[in-house]
Amino acid sequence: MKNHKITFEEIRNQNKRRVQYHNYKLNVKDSYQERHQEGLVTMWNAYERYHPDNGLLATYFNYVIRKRMFDLTRQKKEQVYEQHNAEHKLANHYHIKTINVAEDSQVYNT
Repeated sequence: MKNHKITFEEIRNQNKRRVQYHNYKLNVKDSYQERHQEGLVTMWNAYERYHPDNGLLATYFNYVIRKRMFDLTRQKKEQVYEQHNAEHKLANHYHIKTINVAEDSQVYNT
C-alpha cells in the first residue's frame, strides 16, 4: 500500500468550518479574513506536528486553533490598551505644559 501524504488543500477543505466556528465563537468581527488565514496556517502547522499517539486530530486542531485565536484576541486588546494609554499620556503631557505657560496665568493677565 502506498503511503499517501495529505495536501494542504485536503486539510483546508475538510476543516475550514472549524476555523470559522472558532472565529464565530470568539465574536471576531474586525480583521476576519486575517484571522481566518491565521487559523488555516495554525491548522496546517498543527497537522505537521501531530502524532496519532496523542489523540484525535480533530481534537488537536480545535485546541491549537482556539488557543491561537485567543492569543490574537489578547494581542489586539493589548495593542488597543497601549495605544489608548499612549494617547492619554500625550494628552496629559500637553495639558500640563499649557497650564504652566506664563501668558495663560491669571497673575500676568490682570
